[in-house]
Amino acid sequence: MDKKDKIWLVLVLLLVLLPFLYYGGFALYIILLDHAGYRSNEVDIGPIDYDAVLLKAKDSGYDISGPWVQLEGANAIEPGQVEAIEKRFETAYLVLYVLMYFDENRNLRVYKYESPDTAIKLHDHSHYKVSTPLEVSEYPDDTWMLEMFGLLFGLDEAGSREFLERLKLEGKQQQGSATIWTNKSVDFPAVYTYLSQNSTSSTIKYGLWNDEVFYMNGKK
Repeated sequence: MDKKDKIWLVLVLLLVLLPFLYYGGFALYIILLDHAGYRSNEVDIGPIDYDAVLLKAKDSGYDISGPWVQLEGANAIEPGQVEAIEKRFETAYLVLYVLMYFDENRNLRVYKYESPDTAIKLHDHSHYKVSTPLEVSEYPDDTWMLEMFGLLFGLDEAGSREFLERLKLEGKQQQGSATIWTNKSVDFPAVYTYLSQNSTSSTIKYGLWNDEVFYMNGKK
């Protein structure tokens, strides 16, 4: 077979295979999109005996030993007493984290998850996927950081400044965000009062976790 015949053969094969590649790719795309999601309007089904539900689940063979199943002793932020939340959930709820926004990119998150200590994480979305430490110049204003540490943990100025200096120092060894840990507990009732009094609106985003988001003139 000479060179000219080979070229014609390749062109013919391309013409034959092109429809299969086109429609096959389209079919694969449709298959990958073939999923459905369902949701309903919120319905109040009345009080639930949480312990009885867990007992039935255990008797049916489900594992109920997870950290988010047993409310007693779970590693989560101690909620204290917040009347607005207790009206909705009584005592059957956990506080997983608190997220304080400085601006649309930078926020301060406090959480426990599966540790008895509290994590304090400074995150900058504009630094997302950047494998370098946050520069001190990228931190929110010191005044705001000191105010947040004082609010979150009931610290005086000296204690708040110690947290800030630790975050700046230890953050130099981390990538993408800065995190420190403390054995101090979050003053959740104080935080909730602050957010309620210093916001113009709030919404509750229902899902795996029920996130209550506070806004000041449309900004978190």
